[in-house]
Amino acid sequence: MRREHGVMSVIRRRAMSVIGAAAWTLAASGAHATDGFVEINQICATLTGCFPGDNPGFPVMVDGSAGRHYRLSSDLTVPDGSTNGIVVAADGIEIDLGGFAVLGSVDCTGSPIVCTPSGGTGIGISAASASIRGVSVHDGSISGQGEAGIRLGDGTILRVLRVRSNGGVGVDVADGSVVLDVVVSSNGGGGIRADASRVADALVAANGGDGIHSDFGTLEGNQVVRNGGVGLAVRAAVVRSNTIEANTLDGVLDAGGSLILRNAVNGNLQDGIETGAGASLIGNVARGNGGFGIRLAAGSSFRENTVASAGAKTVANAGGLDLGANSCNGVATCP
Repeated sequence: MRREHGVMSVIRRRAMSVIGAAAWTLAASGAHATDGFVEINQICATLTGCFPGDNPGFPVMVDGSAGRHYRLSSDLTVPDGSTNGIVVAADGIEIDLGGFAVLGSVDCTGSPIVCTPSGGTGIGISAASASIRGVSVHDGSISGQGEAGIRLGDGTILRVLRVRSNGGVGVDVADGSVVLDVVVSSNGGGGIRADASRVADALVAANGGDGIHSDFGTLEGNQVVRNGGVGLAVRAAVVRSNTIEANTLDGVLDAGGSLILRNAVNGNLQDGIETGAGASLIGNVARGNGGFGIRLAAGSSFRENTVASAGAKTVANAGGLDLGANSCNGVATCP
């Protein structure tokens, strides 16, 4: 009986060893989860490749051959500031970060912000070419990359992300994209660039350059504070219900043609709102800005705005149309 017990013990140990090895291999090879997502983790990224088409080592190359849906099951740590984390080489890919992070070695601190080491070219999540479209990334973090946190093409969807401490821009997406409920902070360059796109419910803070840059976009419900450039740099955009405060240059700088509606623009070091031709300002509050509360270009108009300044710098009007109901330092007539 003792010998039989010993033999059975050896069999059990060998069986458990095989099961453990199989489990390691499954994790390292980017297994399909039960809900159809393909796993990506540090083991497969560095040692085995996560799926067909992806070679061992960074970046993890997602070419769509293993499916359309991918999920991190651990943090990914890239080895240096000039190595990409994940590169997407097919349209319509979804990357669920699963609460995990793509991490790099760059640290950005101070005011003005300084990133060390500097000069890296790495991007946390990027497209293999400008023609890649319709990528979705959500629910996780990207930080410490040498160049950019995220750089993707047309039709990108980003949501519930934290993008911080990257050497250049935090988020850079092309036309027709949607950026929702993200925190973009302490990046060496600008916070978000998203032309002809929608950016909503974002916190964009303490980046080295402009907070958000968007030509022909819609910016709504964002908090844009303490950035090293302009808060919002826009052209022919809809800028609605944002809070733009304590930025180093203008709060809102419009190159022309924007609708700027019901924003709180306070305490920026230069002008609160500066427009180009054809802008329309309605129902904004501009208080305590270092320059003029509103600097209005010829061919623009303003109504129902409240402007307050410790000095006489309320409105600088270079030929814009006052449509009424504006208030400057408590007086119903603005300059």
